[in-house]
Amino acid sequence: MPYIKPIEEKAILNIIDENKNVLFSGDIFNVREWIEEKLEDKIDIFVSLQEYFEIDDLEYSIAVHSDAYEDCSEEEISKLTDLNINDSEEPTTKEIYNLLKITVQFSHYKEN
Repeated sequence: MPYIKPIEEKAILNIIDENKNVLFSGDIFNVREWIEEKLEDKIDIFVSLQEYFEIDDLEYSIAVHSDAYEDCSEEEISKLTDLNINDSEEPTTKEIYNLLKITVQFSHYKEN
């Protein structure tokens, strides 16, 4: 029997800059990876993130992955804390979006 993706894995999202330009389009995982790369460029720390997608309101959010703290030094954890980037979705999503000057918006569902 073929693998059937859950609906959230079929969502295509757009990363949009402050000038309303689409910087990137992809699924929830590709968007998370793009954000991880850009965040690392901005703060000089690689942070493993966890993505969340609410199918009811089509909202995408992110937070620090629970395993990420094992890979970070005390100094890095302190910097993340100062930036309000943590394992809580709402403040982390807001802070990262503000730092990168982006928003993430639902585009459409892909067929397969």
